[in-house]
Amino acid sequence: MNSSERFSDEDFERSVQLPPAPLRPSAPTSRPASLWGVVLAGVGALIIACALGFLMIPVAGVALAAAGIVFVFVAIAAFHYVVWGWWLSSVIREDVEAEERAEAEYERLRKR
Repeated sequence: MNSSERFSDEDFERSVQLPPAPLRPSAPTSRPASLWGVVLAGVGALIIACALGFLMIPVAGVALAAAGIVFVFVAIAAFHYVVWGWWLSSVIREDVEAEERAEAEYERLRKR
């Protein structure tokens, strides 16, 4: 039995009946936005923050000490950044101005 005997031409040429397209739903009517969702989310976040804060009471000393140490290091780093930045900016400015004066003098003497 070869392949032409197994299938007839009618098997491949049948028209397929498609179902009707579904109707598009109508657009929902929009209401003005309410602020109650934001208020409820804020109250919920406050309640959760308070609950977690109460759980932190036994380790509050350690947490405050760690936060204090981090604050001290950040304060020292910020102090050095501001002071060294201010001092170095004036030193660099003076060096650049001296270099520009030397180049201008060199160019003036070269043109003679």
